[in-house]
Amino acid sequence: MTTMQPRSTIKKRKPIISLERLSEALSSLNRRMREYALTKRGRSAIDDTTLERLKTRAAGSLYATNARARIECAKAVDRAFRKLTQEKGYDEFFFVTLTPKRFAVRASEAVNFDHETIKNWVKEVLAGFNYVGMVDAALYTNINVVPGYRDEMVSWHIHAIVWGCAEHRIRAVEADIDSSHDALIPGRVVAMVNCWRATGAAGRLVYLFKGIVSEYRVFEKKQETTDPCTGEITPVGTGVFRQKKRDLRPGNAAKMMKIIGERTLPMLAISGGQGNAVLQRAWARALAVIAREDRAFARKLERLLAPEPERPSSSDRW
Repeated sequence: MTTMQPRSTIKKRKPIISLERLSEALSSLNRRMREYALTKRGRSAIDDTTLERLKTRAAGSLYATNARARIECAKAVDRAFRKLTQEKGYDEFFFVTLTPKRFAVRASEAVNFDHETIKNWVKEVLAGFNYVGMVDAALYTNINVVPGYRDEMVSWHIHAIVWGCAEHRIRAVEADIDSSHDALIPGRVVAMVNCWRATGAAGRLVYLFKGIVSEYRVFEKKQETTDPCTGEITPVGTGVFRQKKRDLRPGNAAKMMKIIGERTLPMLAISGGQGNAVLQRAWARALAVIAREDRAFARKLERLLAPEPERPSSSDRW
């Protein structure tokens, strides 16, 4: 007999809005993938090239699937962003999420998706704004918006931080996108803008670097209708959909890592206005930190592997 767990004891996932939580989540996923790669199913799901990109020593290439690269880049962007906003005295920021249906593709075709298409679109809709953002991919396991197909879907979308503008300007962009683009899920918005002060904005900036840690399922809400003649009760769809997410399962994580492939963080990043300098400084710092740490590790390894000097024998002392 199964015992239901009390609601108060169910562990909820903590949002990834701090560098500590980001490191914890990405390190956990990386560890699970290494363990999965040792299993029979994992050996067939993860090829050597994909596995090589996950390794700590590959961080210097800034692969988007590399946990260490994401963590170091998040730290560097956070540092550059805080420096710029403090110097300029900004105190109002906007976290923007853009999920147009037009950038959703079959999972089997997602590896060939040209991420420059969504980046070029964002450059148009956010022209004239200061922002930094990241192209992200979400796996939907039970819905596909591509006509004629029912297999899994990958939604390519954007998260960005915008600053240095009046709220009505970004709200106008939000309204224009919602009115001119189809939503990924019926009844939901295409563009979502949330206003934050500096502390909250810093957390959402970290969120840009979380990568693919979840998978999604969509359900239509239903309501019961009663037949007036027979009294039969039938559930009927309402046209209202809700979305649920859970931790990315190892097999799906392997699939998404293959889809991301050789894409790097700078390739998936997007910026405008003052955000251009933020990213340029961040990439340079992240690469410098990674290189410095790699050199330190190499020196430490060299010392550990170096043969001990021969000690003089007792006869040599005389």
